[in-house]
Amino acid sequence: MAEITGHFDDRRWFSDARAAMAADLDLLIRAESVESEGAEGAPFGGGVRDALDAAMRLFQREGFSIIATEGLFGAADWGAGKETVAALCHCDVVPPGNGWTVAPFKLTVKEGKWFGRGVVDDKGPLIMLLYAVKYLKESGFVPSRRLRVIVGTNEETGWKGIARYKELHEEPDFAFAPDAVFPVINAEKGILHLKIRTAVGIKGLVSLTGGDAPNMVAGHAEAVFDSRPLCAEDKDIISRSEGGMWMIGARGKTAHASLPETGENAIDKLFDVLGRYYSSPAAGMLKALNGEWKKDFHDDISGELTVNTGMAGDDGFSVDIRYPVTRSSEEVLKALAKALGSGAEITVEDDTAPHSVDGENRFVKALGEAYGEVTGKGFRPPESMGGGTYGRAFKNGVAFGPLFPDDEETAHQADEYLKESSFVNGCVVYASALRKLLS
Repeated sequence: MAEITGHFDDRRWFSDARAAMAADLDLLIRAESVESEGAEGAPFGGGVRDALDAAMRLFQREGFSIIATEGLFGAADWGAGKETVAALCHCDVVPPGNGWTVAPFKLTVKEGKWFGRGVVDDKGPLIMLLYAVKYLKESGFVPSRRLRVIVGTNEETGWKGIARYKELHEEPDFAFAPDAVFPVINAEKGILHLKIRTAVGIKGLVSLTGGDAPNMVAGHAEAVFDSRPLCAEDKDIISRSEGGMWMIGARGKTAHASLPETGENAIDKLFDVLGRYYSSPAAGMLKALNGEWKKDFHDDISGELTVNTGMAGDDGFSVDIRYPVTRSSEEVLKALAKALGSGAEITVEDDTAPHSVDGENRFVKALGEAYGEVTGKGFRPPESMGGGTYGRAFKNGVAFGPLFPDDEETAHQADEYLKESSFVNGCVVYASALRKLLS
């Protein structure tokens, strides 16, 4: 990436602030904010509420005005004006899953990388924005528009927090979510979360488990048998016997469900093996799920439809589908039902429509200009992606960063990390973007 440039020697300022930023990020990461059983004042569990409160204290420390919440969201304001620009973050995270080489719930700094659950998605970007504003204030910048940082609490599991915000507050004039990649993402695919039930049909199978969340590529899967299974010696599975029961399993590599090709799905691996030894309706269903029907769903704006089998259990499979912005969920469900046949029962658990914003929008163009100026790459037109961010919660909402094009995507994976240089450079981009958006 080209050397970052900008006003007030800003890259040096952020580089000098690395220790302070790391300490604040560590504070957020240590709040284990995976959604859990709710309680009064903590609808998504104590860990999520702890992370929300910690975030609001940080913004209050830097002079933001805090809007009281019900534990469903937080909001912090800086500046004033007739127009409002919103930055849309979230403090919840997906489960850590297996395969970590460092502790997931604390910040680990090594080899020029910052590791921890939420460093990329989405606690790290929250700290970037906090320090971008801190820098602007110290440089003497006075905004002519209001910045509102909105912090959601169950972005990974249901969006109830942001829905409650929308019930209580007006739409911002423009919004961006630092929850994707640079330059600007102005189009996001539609998202379907489905429960698919079908007979497993395997003799001796007692129970089935796999995966940690629908929107994660499954990193593990295990089937328990009451007798020695036919596939016990297959080289592609792990098997063991214990107390008269046999456990066979597969290990994969977790990844974000919007990019299933970057991971290895353990559920698919397990049923690929089972399907070689048993005539299993479930194995056939999973093969069909990932079959030829997907090729009919493609557009030039957002690319191909993707499928991820995120979880497996005795009650069926949880599936995440991302479909192109020019197609509808009705079309997808009709084609899927035909591909799977009558033996599969499909239940829609969540249906999020595609979203796009005009690339000529003045705020969208300002973001592209900011990115181009500080990277030396010139204006960058907006792009599309399969991920779903809070950007789609508002009419004029987009996604913007924090990953640069050459960064590895590790959100929802073990050893989630961001290069320290990308963290600092991202701060510079956000400072430049906010200066444009709020002027």
